[in-house]
Amino acid sequence: MLDELKAYLDKNFPDDRAVAADLTAEWASDEEYEWLHQFNRRLAEDGWLIPHWPIEWGGRGLTDVDQMLIREELAYRRIPLINVNGLDMLAPILLRFGTEEQKRRHLPGIAAVDTMWCQGFSEPEAGSDLTSLRTTAVRNGDHYVVNGSKVWTGHAMRSTWMILLCRTGQGSTGSRGLSLLLVDMANTPGVEMTPTIAMTGAVTFCQEFFVDAKVPVENIVGTENEGWAASRALLEHERGGPGVAAKLRRKLDDLLDLVAGAPDDASDADVVRLGGLIEKVEGARAMAYEMADARTQAEMSPHMPSVFKLFSSALGVELCEVGVDLLGLDAAGHRPDVGAWTHWEDYLYSFLMPIAGGSNEIQHEIIASSFLGVGRK
Repeated sequence: MLDELKAYLDKNFPDDRAVAADLTAEWASDEEYEWLHQFNRRLAEDGWLIPHWPIEWGGRGLTDVDQMLIREELAYRRIPLINVNGLDMLAPILLRFGTEEQKRRHLPGIAAVDTMWCQGFSEPEAGSDLTSLRTTAVRNGDHYVVNGSKVWTGHAMRSTWMILLCRTGQGSTGSRGLSLLLVDMANTPGVEMTPTIAMTGAVTFCQEFFVDAKVPVENIVGTENEGWAASRALLEHERGGPGVAAKLRRKLDDLLDLVAGAPDDASDADVVRLGGLIEKVEGARAMAYEMADARTQAEMSPHMPSVFKLFSSALGVELCEVGVDLLGLDAAGHRPDVGAWTHWEDYLYSFLMPIAGGSNEIQHEIIASSFLGVGRK
């Protein structure tokens, strides 16, 4: 399978389309995004995006480990995927918690990379601590009336649908009374989106405002007021996503190439530091495959994605810092021989790693409560 995929990518993916490892396709320029969108559609048509989905929903019936092998190859080549919110986060939740009608309506569009999704979780006063969110959805007949705001919504600038975590239980607090709604962003009156420009110059996030926005009741995922379990499962997929460890391996190999290309500029300390990073990166890959196997066996421990998230995000930051240290004052102007990415871009994106998908503090709390049995005081 891997030999077939490698030959396929050698033929169809030009090296000069490679991007910064943590650049999502939705952050790219319009021209680059359109090219990547078409390429992702071709990946979908040729069976490389959802091999682990059930055959009845367009997959190949392969395992999560098979998917990991495929995604590692894509990630290592710096090939960004379109619509990871739909592919890797919403789809597993619909397959597990969704109604047959929801599956029929949404899975084909996700599988074909036709329907773009964003994740409406964080709020101005409820970031990583999602259980303090304030966006409400009050049922009125056959609709929920949504009011509130979401922020730091990645991919929203290219999305037409949102996975919205909101409070349906009036007067509820904490994780009680939360629900997941599927919101048609493009066709729902009362929804306004404002882009956020990052220090890279790209629009990377958006803030959304909901003012009496009506969402059909049939768009709720699972049982009303019991959406916390589904949202936690979604976040586990985000924190332990396939391909993350391969991106780290690629960053490391790029650093090794830098040292090999200019051996006189590398100190003994640099060489020792890179040697330690090899051990860490391979440890991250081993953890990623352990999680993939656990998903295949339906034996995923709830703390595992958080452990991986903590370890991999810290490692990603360290790799990027080493790249800047090795390049010194040349970091901002350095251009690798192959691809459209730069070490400098990788460094700027690295600041997101300890925050995206839940801050490090939240991951520590999850590990403490789910693995050590230590709750909040």
